[in-house]
This record gives sequence, C-alpha cells and structure tokens, in this order.
Amino acid sequence: MRTVGVRHNRKAHPRESFRVSAGRGWTCGLDPSKKSGMTPGSSSSPPRDALEVSAKDTEGLRLRLVTYNIHSGVGVDGRLDLGRTGAVIGEARPDIVALQEVDRGLVRTGLADQAAVLAKALDLGSRFCTTRTFDRGDFGLAVLSRYPVVAAHEYDLSYGKRREPRSCLRVDLELSPGMLLHVFNCHLGLATTERRYQRRRMLSDAILLSEELHHPVVLMGDFNDRPLPVVHTELRQHFVDAFRTTGKRRGATFRYGPLRLRLDHIYVSREIRVVECGVSRRGAAGVASDHRPLFAEIEMRASAAECVKSV
Repeated sequence: MRTVGVRHNRKAHPRESFRVSAGRGWTCGLDPSKKSGMTPGSSSSPPRDALEVSAKDTEGLRLRLVTYNIHSGVGVDGRLDLGRTGAVIGEARPDIVALQEVDRGLVRTGLADQAAVLAKALDLGSRFCTTRTFDRGDFGLAVLSRYPVVAAHEYDLSYGKRREPRSCLRVDLELSPGMLLHVFNCHLGLATTERRYQRRRMLSDAILLSEELHHPVVLMGDFNDRPLPVVHTELRQHFVDAFRTTGKRRGATFRYGPLRLRLDHIYVSREIRVVECGVSRRGAAGVASDHRPLFAEIEMRASAAECVKSV
C-alpha cells in the first residue's frame, strides 16, 4: 500500500555509501554512486557459488525468502534511506527477495536504480519490472536472487484506465542443473473489484496455473487484500499460505491508524515444505518502510525434484 504525499528528506541521499550486515558472517560495502552496468529489463549476475549446488543436493535444499514493500526506501519517519532498507533485508539472510514499490531513475530518490543498489549490497542478482513510468524514470517490482535467472515474464494486472497500473513479475531461477524454481512477485490493487479481477487473472492458465510451470512455485507480494479479502480463499485452494503453517494468529505487516493488517504474503506449491515464517521485527524493520518484511524458510522436498523427471 502506498501513502500519498510522503515527504522525502533530501538530506539522506541514496548515493551515500553504506554497509549491510547480512547475518552469515559476511559484511558487504558499496558505493551506490558507481554504475551497476545493468540495462533496462536485464538482470545482474549472482555469485558463482549459487551454481555449485548439484541436482542430487536439491532435495532438502533450504532457501530463505523475503517479501518487502520498500516504499521507495522512504520510512515512516519520512526519511529516504536506502542503506537502512538494505540493512533490514540483510537481517533476514535471504536467498530470494521480492520487492514492491521500487524506484529506478526517479528524481525523488536521487535517480538511483534501487533494485541494483540493494542487490549489490546484499551480493545478489536482480531483475526489475516496470509497472509505471513517470518523471523519466520507472516504478515497479524487483526480484533479488542468489540463483541465476534463466527466464523472466511480466504480466499486466491493471484494471481499467482510472486505477493505478499493476504488474506481476515471474522469474525462473536455476537451483541446480535441470531444477528450477518459479518465483512470482505481485502488487495488487486497493479496490475490491480490482483485486477480484487480478485474482481471476492470476489464477488462470496464463499465469499461476500455466502448463509451462513444471517446477515448484513461490508466490510473494503485497496483496492489499483488506478490509474485505477476496483473493486468499481461492489462492489457498492451489497453494500453501506459508504464515498459516506456523499456527500463529498475528502477522500484521502494515499499520493504518489503529488497524494492523496482514497485507504481505508468501505462498508455496504443495511439494515445498515451510520450515519457518514470520514478520521481521529486528533493527529498523519498524521504521524503514510503511510495511514490515515477511520472511520464510522453505525446504525442497523429494517430490519437488521428482516432478522434473515426470515432465
């Protein structure tokens, strides 16, 4: 969910260097003023270590997932601080990150390619999807990954000409030779009728139920499905709600006045086991954006590897 009229503090410039503690015994520093070398629509390369997972090791492989609406790096304190955003993501030690409300080349955020900056800080590759273009820049979604992107698809979820454009980004990640993971990142609309349309569009053979999906699926994003939920009942008929598997009752990722809402979700296909899922509350997670990040740890089951052989 995006708040209109957010104040950007020009004193906190996104091109200032920052360091992110990733929580796995390594710390990465970066000067975002240096060019990333990325071209529009392309993906940066992940570390070569990601390619060393053999096919037999895919079974039992555990992955850390994060979905996070970063609000263009602007916190609830009105301060633009992409370094703070990166630090919050790094606390979750992610392998795959779905980001919403990401700027690229916009004056309001110092012309930064935010996905590329965060990817470099976290030692991940990135793929960006433009949802809307204005002020000679782009606004949209991004997926950051420790694994290489072998294919990417962008789906238009926009409802009518009067509503804000919406998109869904799919990236196919190679976990090991012959073993892929289909990762979807979405940001749904604010109106109930809009989300009904987007639910039907996503739960079709064009997107989530496509016959092209021969591998396990992860769906993450900001669903905005409140106060009247119209998306999740149908989604749960096909996928597992990661947070629900924990048995926890509270999982709010967004606060609107006195209301605490669970707008952000992670879904996985049934051949994936959810080990852990929760809302990040460490460090600056409560102030770096108007959303809190949702994280999950998943494990690839034997059936996930076997499904490739049956194709």
